[in-house]
Amino acid sequence: MIDPERIARLGWMILVGIAVALFGTVFFAMALVTGGFGGPLGVAIFILVVVFGLVMIGAGIISGLRQVRADESSTVPFVYPESRVIARFGINRLGEMIFTIEDSDIEALDYYVQLEFPDGRKGEFRAAWPVFCDALEGRRGESVIQGDMLLRFTRHALAPSPSENPFR
Repeated sequence: MIDPERIARLGWMILVGIAVALFGTVFFAMALVTGGFGGPLGVAIFILVVVFGLVMIGAGIISGLRQVRADESSTVPFVYPESRVIARFGINRLGEMIFTIEDSDIEALDYYVQLEFPDGRKGEFRAAWPVFCDALEGRRGESVIQGDMLLRFTRHALAPSPSENPFR
């Protein structure tokens, strides 16, 4: 599931790693060309700076991939009492997204539902046909998620706005 804060932290970690690696590379090249910057000790320091930048980049990428794998392989179902359906679609065998589903296509498609949670996180989950039918775009409800699979979506009853007469 997409966690905006975690993505921002990993993004900054990777960007700072790139900046540090570029800084070290530029000054390492200048030290080699000019023979300056403290001689062999200066060159060694700039090599360490480049390596540190590359380690930061690698750590950011690996951390992001681990989170994605952990989300996909979760074995415990989580109940989210409040979620909103952002989008839903099917994907055919060619990889095309299908938004209008015909009766003849029901068995041939893989179904996905995108949900948004109150804290701003978003996620795209596989769904079976009956769950896909329950998750209408724009609806709010309780979702049960296990790994990358939406197991159940129960819509909340629509409450009329205070200005409307509910008995019309």
